[in-house]
Amino acid sequence: MPQHTDRGYEQQLSQLRASVLEMGGLVEDQIAQAVRSLTERNAAMAKTVIDRDHTVNRYDVEIDDLCLKLLALHQPAARDLRLITTALKITTDLERIGDMAAHIAERALELDAEAAIEPKAESMIDLPLMANLVRAMLHRALDAFVREDADLALEVCHSDDAVDKLHSQLFEPC
Repeated sequence: MPQHTDRGYEQQLSQLRASVLEMGGLVEDQIAQAVRSLTERNAAMAKTVIDRDHTVNRYDVEIDDLCLKLLALHQPAARDLRLITTALKITTDLERIGDMAAHIAERALELDAEAAIEPKAESMIDLPLMANLVRAMLHRALDAFVREDADLALEVCHSDDAVDKLHSQLFEPC
């Protein structure tokens, strides 16, 4: 049975951390670009977001494969097991967030074909603000993952009230 402290195993764990962070960085950028494509009516940017969704999906599959390989071949315990199972959960959520960014970009393409409507100031929802709050939460969640900081992770969970409030405003009558 392989030792849990061998160099190859440690390299695989490092690769797992790095891959989760790369995927997270890509998803953060997907959010920013999707909202920008919507607010600026930028069809080329929207198409780029949609095209890059395949890269997000590929990360998800590759990270899942690495996690399963680590579980099967090394039978990790304690800290390593938490890292691997957390990575499995995080990548599922990152993939879903990436899908949502692609959906925003698809709506941006649809709206690009429509004439612009001048909304009333009181009915405006600050979508860029909402996107920035979400990106900041995602960034802090990834930071909590890397630092293994449960307190920071809980702070992120509690910080979504502002996003929830902006989201609920989307459905209030004008």
